[in-house]
Amino acid sequence: MHRVINQQVIQEWHEQIEHAPSSLLQTTLELVETHRQALADAFYSGLLTDTEAAVFLSHQQVKNKLHSSLQSWLHNLFGSQTTIMATK
Repeated sequence: MHRVINQQVIQEWHEQIEHAPSSLLQTTLELVETHRQALADAFYSGLLTDTEAAVFLSHQQVKNKLHSSLQSWLHNLFGSQTTIMATK
């Protein structure tokens, strides 16, 4: 079931990227690359102040693993746009 949902989400993401102007995709990629640490900081800062989410996270987990994983995910997510842009 999750695999089908994941494939659907991936397909929808690719369709959105295909319809977006190349200049917007390039600007987004540049912003993510320049500010991915600050984006991860802001995300986890907000998440750790959420009382329901904070039950599942510690500052140490965020510092040791999750912060860098989110930065990598952002890079991979928006970096994949360059591959799609090349086919436009």
